[in-house]
Amino acid sequence: MQYEAKWEENLKNKVLPQTMPEDFEAFWLAETEKLRSIPLKIERKRLEMPYDRTFYTDLITFTTHDDTVVEAYFSCPTNAKKPLPCVAYFHGGGGAKVILTDILATGVCCFAIDVRSQFGTTVDKGVYNSGDSMGAIMTRGLLDRNEFYMKNIYLDAIRTMDVIATLPEVDAEQIFTFGGSQGRALSIVASALSGKILFALTRISNSQNSTKYEAAQQETYCAAVFLFF
Repeated sequence: MQYEAKWEENLKNKVLPQTMPEDFEAFWLAETEKLRSIPLKIERKRLEMPYDRTFYTDLITFTTHDDTVVEAYFSCPTNAKKPLPCVAYFHGGGGAKVILTDILATGVCCFAIDVRSQFGTTVDKGVYNSGDSMGAIMTRGLLDRNEFYMKNIYLDAIRTMDVIATLPEVDAEQIFTFGGSQGRALSIVASALSGKILFALTRISNSQNSTKYEAAQQETYCAAVFLFF
């Protein structure tokens, strides 16, 4: 406990140098413009679910910048009378798309993608000439920012926002992001670069203090559920 307290106190006083390159904003502006110059290709297929009377779920696929086809679940209350707010959920590293019934119960839509090359069904078509040692997918293309794996999933997150904004069930002025760990990063990126997010709710990714971590996770999840009341 003494070591933990000392470690935590040292972190509070730690000031890290800023390492943002001079062309940071220009790079992401150019990448986003290139992404949006590619026409959206979206396909929807209704899935049979045991809760169809309450809300329905579609399997949605869409193409992104490198011809990767991203798969997602889009769920919406069945008897909605008008376009609804939508929560874009990004899963943590190694996870997969899920149907968030807790959030759907608040009367909003929910959109959850499978991040490429993880536990879901989105197959990565990116070309990488470095990294990926022993299956470490997040190091793919590490030596070249133009092919880096993380750049690709950031662009996928932006593309996700563009797709959600086209759905007739969704109020494009009320799109929210939600996620933890890797999903936290994707939520922040989508909010910063897409220009389509009203609110981002992110969970902390890790903590040496398990009690504080569990409390923060619970508080954040409750905030997500009650955000729309």
